[in-house]
Amino acid sequence: MAALPKSGSHTHLHNAGLLRKKIRQPKQAAPTRVTAETKVRKIKDWFVGKNFDLQDLSIYNDRKEINTIEETAKAVRVQIVSFASGSFTTWVPKSCIAA
Repeated sequence: MAALPKSGSHTHLHNAGLLRKKIRQPKQAAPTRVTAETKVRKIKDWFVGKNFDLQDLSIYNDRKEINTIEETAKAVRVQIVSFASGSFTTWVPKSCIAA
């Protein structure tokens, strides 16, 4: 067995090969991003009411357009642009996109 370094410091233990870092693996693979093709015209009212604050709600109600930025198999990232109040981006589940 190798002798421990005289100094018990972390650096000496690491250099002696006695200290190993445990690397955690992610629980799930990151979602695969696909080309943004889903067109969003409206988001379901219950989702808007639950997830948008007053400023976002004001922008959404005064929206000029909703641009799709990116998407995964289950969600779409959109930019909501209003006529006068600015814009914001958010992720919306595909199941919450209104027809």
